[in-house]
Amino acid sequence: MRNRRAKKEEQTMQNTEQRDFYNSFRTAAGHQRGSQPSPIRIINGDCTQVLSGIDSGSVDFVLTDPPYITRYKSRDGRTVMNDDNAAWLAPAFSELYRVLRRESFCVSFYGWNHVDKFISAWRYAGFRIVGHMVFTKGYASSQRYLRYQHEQAYLLAKGTPQLPPRRSQSPCSSR
Repeated sequence: MRNRRAKKEEQTMQNTEQRDFYNSFRTAAGHQRGSQPSPIRIINGDCTQVLSGIDSGSVDFVLTDPPYITRYKSRDGRTVMNDDNAAWLAPAFSELYRVLRRESFCVSFYGWNHVDKFISAWRYAGFRIVGHMVFTKGYASSQRYLRYQHEQAYLLAKGTPQLPPRRSQSPCSSR
């Protein structure tokens, strides 16, 4: 019983911290508490085709999990389009930069073994690297020299977005 209560309290705390973290990004993006944000629109598609139809400076935030350039192949034979080359990287991130409004963020996952290519594409597009995140997983996606039990992403900025309010502890830290 005590473990369940402790787990529930921990989950409640995590939910509160996640909401506060989200609100700090909203504040940094210029949305005030109580104000009505614009409708959220999620676009799923090949960015090299979709982005050209989006107005410059019209997107508030980008979250992208692009191909990692690893030639991924699942156990049942499925593959990921453009995961065998880096030719799309610079054009795609240049378009992402173009559609983002000033003083905004992009979170991009990346393939760790090609991080140099990703960083070059981000910088070429105009992004500044302002943070790095590591998400732990409860399983190993692969195992070679190490057990890969995490995903990583960089926080990229266009311009100089407002800093979130100071906190005593990061919502992403573990206890």
